[in-house]
Amino acid sequence: MKQNYWTSPLLTSSEYDQAKLYARSPWPILIQGETGVGKDFFARWVHDHSANKDGPYVPVNCGALPANLVESELFGFERGAFTGAQTSSLGLVRSAEQGTLFLDEIGELDLLAQTKLLRFLDTGEVRALNSRKSQHAQVRVIAASHVDLLSAVKRGKFRLDLYERLSVLSLQIPPLRQKRAFITVIAENLLRAQGFEWEPEALSLLTPYPWPGNIRQLRNVLLRAAILGNGRVARKGLGAVLSEHHWIWENTQTSHATGVSDGSKLWEIEQDVVRSRLRKFGGNKKATAEDLGIAKSTLHEMLRRWKEFDGPAATPAVAGALPIECDSRAQLSASGDSPHLVP
Repeated sequence: MKQNYWTSPLLTSSEYDQAKLYARSPWPILIQGETGVGKDFFARWVHDHSANKDGPYVPVNCGALPANLVESELFGFERGAFTGAQTSSLGLVRSAEQGTLFLDEIGELDLLAQTKLLRFLDTGEVRALNSRKSQHAQVRVIAASHVDLLSAVKRGKFRLDLYERLSVLSLQIPPLRQKRAFITVIAENLLRAQGFEWEPEALSLLTPYPWPGNIRQLRNVLLRAAILGNGRVARKGLGAVLSEHHWIWENTQTSHATGVSDGSKLWEIEQDVVRSRLRKFGGNKKATAEDLGIAKSTLHEMLRRWKEFDGPAATPAVAGALPIECDSRAQLSASGDSPHLVP
């Protein structure tokens, strides 16, 4: 059954038009963004606005596929291909024939599986395990990742040719903390969708937090506050729930603010942490050193040494990337899990 869609807090009206152009094209789309921003819902929206909308929509969590079964799960197998293979299987790719295959967490695939996926994208053909012939599959592929795939390419964890093949069209969904002006609007729609009431002044407490889990985390916080408040979110109750999350805010705020990635060097991580603390204390080096638990002379030496490494930190731009912005007309899905988009 086709889902009902609401307006999204992540797209402006003008960007809907551009997103629809993406949806109507047959080319692969790569969606990148942090966990909880709604990549899976966007992928489903693209399918429902594509030429393949009447075909199957097959979502695959690549991170949940056992390493030794990735190939057989994706491309199928013939009877007797391995112990226990009593029957043949089409595989997930061919199951999406005339429809859309959504590969979530594509960065979790190992290099061998990436090679076979690239071959399918190049030729449109798949070969099941233990089969002597290839089968053609007409499938639209959408991939998503919360990991920076360009960084994974540099670390040898992801194939550059596969990245280029998947990112013919590219979408970068921003984190919720970059849309603070809309957090209250999003919260109101989450609560409204669930039938809860709220004190308007209570929702103002939400804005300062970094929300590392994005809309999904925001929803969970609101649901907990509403349930503990017997269906109403009050300022005191919401404040108590938020205080339980302080350890999450403290452990994630620095990495989110500085953009530390899995491929960062140790000195880069140290530099990001130190400079974040310097900002926190308004450039006061004595207070910063005390907060870090190091001598002031050590801090001075770090800053002097890093001048030798410093240069303009360029973030590679993705050709064709669509920046996703907010719109004050925002509403969320009835499930409240992530934003849905209207036709």
